Amino acid sequence: MTGLKNRYSQIIEAIFSKYFRKDAKEILFERADIVRASQKLRINLPKNLGDVLYSFL
Repeated sequence: MTGLKNRYSQIIEAIFSKYFRKDAKEILFERADIVRASQKLRINLPKNLGDVLYSFL
């Protein structure tokens, strides 16, 4: 890895950082969080929001 994070990783990391709690077994968020994170990071939003999640499966 080159050290640069792709846009999907940046979005997921922003959401994770927002909702992470110590000892949490899962992190719940809404699709709108993907949109908000991309706007905050000034990242172009993918046409299919599900691609952000599916890229990590």
